[in-house]
Amino acid sequence: EQTVRQEVEQNHLKEKKGTYEQTVKQEVEQNHLKEHKTDKQNNLQEDKKTVFEKRVIHSLTHSYFLNNL
Repeated sequence: EQTVRQEVEQNHLKEKKGTYEQTVKQEVEQNHLKEHKTDKQNNLQEDKKTVFEKRVIHSLTHSYFLNNL
């Protein structure tokens, strides 16, 4: 009787742990997707000019650091 009870309790704990890990994983994935979605929306809202300027600054920064190593 004791061992049966222990086995049942252990299985119950394993199941709880499994579902907990699953829900955490799902939450992380959902948050990740939400972030991507808002990033896309923000990028669309940004002026194309600023996006272009950022790219230019980004590439200039890269070439500056590469040339001055």
